[in-house]
Amino acid sequence: MKKLFLSLAILAVLLSCSVSFASVGVRLNGSFIGTASDINLVCGSGSNATVTPDGSIYNIGCSSSLAAAGIANGGATSMATSDTVVPTSYAYVRKAINLAAGNVAQTGTLANGIPGQILTMFITTVGASGQFTLTPATATGFTSVKFTAAKDLAVFLYVNDTLGWILLSYDGSITVNIP
Repeated sequence: MKKLFLSLAILAVLLSCSVSFASVGVRLNGSFIGTASDINLVCGSGSNATVTPDGSIYNIGCSSSLAAAGIANGGATSMATSDTVVPTSYAYVRKAINLAAGNVAQTGTLANGIPGQILTMFITTVGASGQFTLTPATATGFTSVKFTAAKDLAVFLYVNDTLGWILLSYDGSITVNIP
């Protein structure tokens, strides 16, 4: 009896030290396609959402261009006060608006990005009652955003080439022009 108890105790310790697995149901666009115990993001050409035959791994295909953009665009930059084209090669863009007293308005553009890309625009300083109106090449839900004060902040998400940029959030004295 002692040997059986000792064997069961050793087996219980070994099992409790092993990696735990739990299966989850996998749905693709609402349709059930199987269960899996591991989720694997596969970025690159030809990657698709699939479940392995034994149900152990669910591969989720992702855009290699978005993964590359996340690596390359992870930094921040500061725009010169005279710059009007917002760079899409960064995730965080700082801008100072320091205009001559007679010139209080500046307009800027935001080119299309990469689907899934997030860009944050932050105004560091404003001089001479300046303002900066940013107009994306393609946008949904708004036509432009006007920054007028230091610490104005807007967060944009690029959805795709059809919908373009959407405004996720904004803070400060920003004016959003809605179509």
